[in-house]
Amino acid sequence: MRTRELGVVVGIALLLTGCARGTSDDTTDADPEGAVADDVLFEQVADLPGVAATEDLRFQQDFGLPPQYAGRITAADDADPLCVLDEALSILHQGRAGVGLEVLVTTSEKQTYGLSSLVGRDGSAEDRYGPQPTEPQPTATVRPCTPPDAGSSLGGATPTP
Repeated sequence: MRTRELGVVVGIALLLTGCARGTSDDTTDADPEGAVADDVLFEQVADLPGVAATEDLRFQQDFGLPPQYAGRITAADDADPLCVLDEALSILHQGRAGVGLEVLVTTSEKQTYGLSSLVGRDGSAEDRYGPQPTEPQPTATVRPCTPPDAGSSLGGATPTP
């Protein structure tokens, strides 16, 4: 009976270890980086005009959720937050293939903008920024800002609640 109990305990410990490995931001077990290395992408985003600060920009692959780039960017008071978002997401889109872009831009007025502010509910980063590069590159190409205007199907900039 002791051997059976020991087997159950060891089995549970192995299962818990496997679950715990999938919940961290440690990318050692993740797919290889994309065309541009993550640290280069994050540095390029932080150096964009109009970026006052970045908070916890990262690649994350949580257990049970799709992989994504996440974090928060604070737009400078004199910057168009949609331009900051548009340029930042265009850079991150050149990273790992097939990852979500859950990066938000906030303003000093506490408005928050995300990808849906640029593409609407049915759009995607692929629709807006085109196919992701597959060949390694030293840096990402910054796409000029093209925020939606009042005449677009999005009806202009809409802060995310």
